[in-house]
Amino acid sequence: MERDRPIGTEEERLDRKPGEGVTPTRDLFRATVVELMPHAIVRVMLDNRKDIVLVHASGARQKNFVRLRPGDLVEVSLSPHDPGRGRLLRVLEG
Repeated sequence: MERDRPIGTEEERLDRKPGEGVTPTRDLFRATVVELMPHAIVRVMLDNRKDIVLVHASGARQKNFVRLRPGDLVEVSLSPHDPGRGRLLRVLEG
């Protein structure tokens, strides 16, 4: 099976770092915690879009447990595939 377009030259592939360009960029949003759900899922309301989104803890947030309460301000990133789901990146002060 032949490809219609080339993948790139050898030099272009050597210049690129591993994993570069693979992960799509994510938009970051401020949100307010609305509801705590089982299995570390949190329902949040986005400040600028006024949408309700389900988010889960990401990376170090899973290892270093942080207690959340309704009304806390958090920073989330939405999934590019499903805008109704996202990741909790950090808890904001204030």
